[in-house]
Amino acid sequence: MEQQAATIHLHRRLRPAQPLLIYTVDVDGLPVAELAVAQSCSLQVAPGLHQVQARVLWMSSLNLEVEVDAGTSVTVEISPDMRHLWNMFARPKKFLQVQAA
Repeated sequence: MEQQAATIHLHRRLRPAQPLLIYTVDVDGLPVAELAVAQSCSLQVAPGLHQVQARVLWMSSLNLEVEVDAGTSVTVEISPDMRHLWNMFARPKKFLQVQAA
């Protein structure tokens, strides 16, 4: 019996900061998508626990663990940390935010 796939929907939120930069999104350590402002994409994955991280230039996000069951989906929102712009330089590995919606 074939196991049903799970889906991770990736969405880059519309924010005024960094409008021209393309974010690279990694799932389980592999690049799977490049997202411009307000772009989305869907990725079929095996059911289970997955790591999602966004990167751009010298900045990135922390890893977000998402668990997706067979036949279900989860949406991950990606955006820069507009409340703490100084993190762009002070904590660049925390500047991008990835959150399960």
